Amino acid sequence: MAWAYSNGRDHEKAARRRAEQAQRDKAARELDRKIRENELAIARTEERIAAIHQRALVDDKLREAIRLALWAKVPGAVTGSYVKGEAVLIPPEGLPNGLTEEDLNAAILAGLCGNKTDP
Repeated sequence: MAWAYSNGRDHEKAARRRAEQAQRDKAARELDRKIRENELAIARTEERIAAIHQRALVDDKLREAIRLALWAKVPGAVTGSYVKGEAVLIPPEGLPNGLTEEDLNAAILAGLCGNKTDP
């Protein structure tokens, strides 16, 4: 009789352990699924950021505005006129102080990334 009681308790313990393991397995699968979803969302976000950067690098108005801002730091370099109620600023050709197109691209990306040069 004692053996049957003990054996029944062992079965209950084993069943409880199996149920607990099944819960842990289910939680692990759910965690894996959420990790995959987050990795996919991160990859999509990184693709969108890269696309924004590419569009910004070829945006002529943005490039011209930054070029004008760079020249504005050089005293007397920017000329202008006032035509029909609108001020027009005219920077010299090229970039000031030996800056290159790569420097201009870096300035654009730094502005987009909150002054971080490594997006």
